[in-house]
Amino acid sequence: RELPGDVIGIFIDAYVSEVKDEGKVKKLTTFVILGFDFEGFKDKYAIELHIGNETKEFWLSVFNKLIDRGLKNPLFVISDDFAGIINAIKTLFPNAFHQLCYVHLKRNIRKNMGKADAKQLNDNLTLLKSSNTHEQAVENFKKILSEYEKKYPHFIKYIKTRSEYYFNFVHLPPDVRK
Repeated sequence: RELPGDVIGIFIDAYVSEVKDEGKVKKLTTFVILGFDFEGFKDKYAIELHIGNETKEFWLSVFNKLIDRGLKNPLFVISDDFAGIINAIKTLFPNAFHQLCYVHLKRNIRKNMGKADAKQLNDNLTLLKSSNTHEQAVENFKKILSEYEKKYPHFIKYIKTRSEYYFNFVHLPPDVRK
């Protein structure tokens, strides 16, 4: 069916399972794409099944299908840190804010850091939610991450490369950020 051209955002989430394909067990990812329009309605825009790893080409294909159905200008694209998605969004929706999932960031911190360090970093993240500007939030986030660079060099380096995508919600007024 036809999709609205302008929307507040599209939210992309995934569920991973294993399936047998031609006698081999493979990873099957089910991607659910929800849309939020300016009237406040939420709707399923697409469900995509994918065997294997995501790539920029995969995401270009998914987004082009949505564009063919009428989607033109999402204000936000909210997603996990799927392989290739950042570049695909920059290519097809250059004016959209891409917000990487904040909940997954907090989970990854708990998974990749010691318990006490993870708690301290996640507590500091909560304070950054009230930043006045996106630039301020990113700058403060990088400063906080620097405290952990020696102890968790690879994880912190990776998170720093994506830091601008974790705070795009700060572009919204405080009463609608959550």
